[in-house]
Amino acid sequence: MLVPTGLILLLLALGGRCEDTVAANVGRHTIGRIAELLSPSECHRLQGQLARPDEVLQELEQLSEQNNPIGSSRRRRSARSARECSEALQGWLETAGEVTTWDRLAGGLDEIGRPDIARELGKVLNQDRSLELRRNVLEYGRSVQHLTSSLLLQGGGHGGTRARRAPLRGLRFGRRPPPPYGRSLLGWLVPLVSGILGGFVASILFTVAAVFSCRWVQSSAEPEARVAPELEQLLEPAGGEYESK
Repeated sequence: MLVPTGLILLLLALGGRCEDTVAANVGRHTIGRIAELLSPSECHRLQGQLARPDEVLQELEQLSEQNNPIGSSRRRRSARSARECSEALQGWLETAGEVTTWDRLAGGLDEIGRPDIARELGKVLNQDRSLELRRNVLEYGRSVQHLTSSLLLQGGGHGGTRARRAPLRGLRFGRRPPPPYGRSLLGWLVPLVSGILGGFVASILFTVAAVFSCRWVQSSAEPEARVAPELEQLLEPAGGEYESK
């Protein structure tokens, strides 16, 4: 997770450096090689391209050169040799290289009709950027590796504890034995006797209730049986009289 994040941040940081100055990307040796490949007139025009801040001044200088060819010839004579051109470009590098981008240098080479030098300059700069990127990635990888090793060293104590705990996985775990029974052997006798006595008393009460209910039913049926014969005796004479009549 850390490595991709660091690479992204590194690429963003390098992407933000697309407008590096000439002094940071082009050294004195490269400026000398460019001066050797240029003719005196091309060197003079390149100096003019680099010295002008914008296109308006460029048009003004072209008009001045057309109107004053003597002055332009004098300026061409000031850069007649490659050595003088190299010295002039190196002087420009020291004075204006910190505030001028290398894109402007490549654009100036295109303007004077030397795009081949501009392409070679771009290749060299791209190679330098690739090498710098690779070097930064390697340094970042070393720093991450060092950080990882330091974290592993710090966690060595925890790793030892885990190593000591690892063999415990092969052990068999059993249940903890139950605690000893706290009640005495006679503790079960009281509930048993209470249950037996309760059942006996309940059965006696049920029997008494049943007997009492039976006696009550019998006592209520006896008066009815006694009244029936008496009524029959009273009714028999009356019936005989009616028959005799």
